[in-house]
Amino acid sequence: PKGQGKGYFEDRYVSSFIAGAPFENPRIVCLVVLDDPDKSKGHYGGSIAGPVCRDMVDEVLNYMGVEPDQGEKQGKLAVRERGEPDRH
Repeated sequence: PKGQGKGYFEDRYVSSFIAGAPFENPRIVCLVVLDDPDKSKGHYGGSIAGPVCRDMVDEVLNYMGVEPDQGEKQGKLAVRERGEPDRH
């Protein structure tokens, strides 16, 4: 908060990404939240928190003995940049 506890800092961010896996029959959910990430690496959830989430999901599914989905392409992330409209 700036001023007297009102408003937001213009140069600080909270980045997040959530995923369920495996795709066809989800058994886990992973949420990664980064408070004030390194500005040199970006701040959008899909680009900064998404890869962390992917790595965690891979490790947990491997630990659980769950085979990865054999879909079209593994490792795809859905990213929507700030200000882009929803595409339903």
